[in-house]
Amino acid sequence: MITISNHQIHRLDTRPSEIILRLKSLKGKCILTVDDTPWIRERYTKENVFYIMENNVFYSSADADNRRHVTELIITNFNPNEGKKHIDSRQGTLDF
Repeated sequence: MITISNHQIHRLDTRPSEIILRLKSLKGKCILTVDDTPWIRERYTKENVFYIMENNVFYSSADADNRRHVTELIITNFNPNEGKKHIDSRQGTLDF
């Protein structure tokens, strides 16, 4: 089961099309991270509701053959740059 805010999506509903419908209906903010695939990009882009950012990630593993750099997508239903405030690392605050 995946928990999204106060909503729960059960295993039978984890198809990407069902997740998109649930995320579109949320009243609050959501952040989804997912593997970068053409199919995912196409689906979330055509909805014209989501903001998509790339995030380069290093998958580490005890098995050296499984270590690799990949691109994941961070998908939000809000503009993460809107109202962005200065981040002061001394205070440890980040305001969305």
